Amino acid sequence: MATGRSMEGEASLPFNRYLTEGYFKSFQWMSYRAQVEAVVNLAAKNIKPVSILEIGVGNGVVSSILRNFGYKLTTVDINRNLKPDIVGSVTELATIFKEQKFDIILCAEVLEHLPYKHFENCLESFSRLADWTVLTLPRSGRYLLLLNGFLKNNWPIDINIRIPAKSIEPEHHWEIDISLMTSKASLKRLMSKYFSVEKQHRVWGQHKHILFVLKSLRQLS
Repeated sequence: MATGRSMEGEASLPFNRYLTEGYFKSFQWMSYRAQVEAVVNLAAKNIKPVSILEIGVGNGVVSSILRNFGYKLTTVDINRNLKPDIVGSVTELATIFKEQKFDIILCAEVLEHLPYKHFENCLESFSRLADWTVLTLPRSGRYLLLLNGFLKNNWPIDINIRIPAKSIEPEHHWEIDISLMTSKASLKRLMSKYFSVEKQHRVWGQHKHILFVLKSLRQLS
């Protein structure tokens, strides 16, 4: 596993770190779109006002869109510079929210910034706090070919040739498929202890992000 940025380092990053060019490239917008689409599709299943917990604020693009949709959104982040509703770590959700519940949790590109040993505990917390979780994680690898577009009648195409990587982003502690422990199959086995994995797919247009839609087993019991 990589060393990754410390939690103290994450907590002290300035807001303008999330306003750099990489956060506004086309592939990053595709990630924002996928997050919003997944949440909106789940929210459509509810007839009552939907409550959402967004873990990890980033530059606030997704938060702003969800609030404009009229959802009851609560944001939590370890970094007070990002001005979340609640300052706190994803590892402390049970303490922060206690008996409070949400309809949907959105946790996008967050858990890889923690040592892998926290992954299962975070999953368990998510399953207790909400009926549904939308989770995205980065997949390691180097891509030799990426082809995105549309065929006739707007059928999307997404073709890639990927080779395994020996290293990951320096700020990450782990990524999908960087080791046997973090293989996609291993992660799904862990997820299946707490959730029914309803959907899993690579984000169209953002080749490194895998999106999971998870239904809490507590809801099913």
